[in-house]
Amino acid sequence: MIIENELSPKDFWSVVKKIFPTKIKTTATSLMSRDSSAAQVFADYFSQVVNQLRDKCFTFQNFTLKKSNHPKRKTYNRFRFTAVSKIEIKKQLKSLKKNNLPPKLLKQCAAYISTPLTYIVNLSLTTSAVPALWKMAKVVPVHKSGSTNIPDNYRPISILPTLSKVLERVVHT
Repeated sequence: MIIENELSPKDFWSVVKKIFPTKIKTTATSLMSRDSSAAQVFADYFSQVVNQLRDKCFTFQNFTLKKSNHPKRKTYNRFRFTAVSKIEIKKQLKSLKKNNLPPKLLKQCAAYISTPLTYIVNLSLTTSAVPALWKMAKVVPVHKSGSTNIPDNYRPISILPTLSKVLERVVHT
């Protein structure tokens, strides 16, 4: 079903939405009705949503793994990362928005931390590994609409560490 609609974005997403409905059935409880903290209620709720989506992904795989009738494009160039310079890291640090303390601090210390940070970024690129702490996000629930006591009325926003954003920008560049 997906393969037949792969050339039409509208039809493709129509099929995907049937497989992954926007509303997922959860056992969301009121933030005020449980003895545990609101943070624990959100953690339980967002985890439950993720687990349900993961379970549905196996169903989705069955649709997408079928062989396409479209010819494959040949790629002649190999993709490679090149070493990043201290100047590039300094540039990325200086371009950080200074809305809160860590980016502001990193920006002010760019001349001093760019050498060790360049080493870490280049090591990450050559080993294809990202430092574990750079992958840990702070999840903040943002209210969408409706009652503020129902977890289903919130969406999670992940706030990543600033240094992971520096790595992302370097990779993008």
